[in-house]
Amino acid sequence: MIKITSIETLFYFYRTIVFILELITKKPPPLAMVHFLS
Repeated sequence: MIKITSIETLFYFYRTIVFILELITKKPPPLAMVHFLS
């Protein structure tokens, strides 16, 4: 449970960072990252 929660927390945290970077650079994240996160 703890490990899964930690992974989910890092997952959503990373997604938030990628989203912010996308807004700043106005460029979509690398397709590899999208495939990895989806």
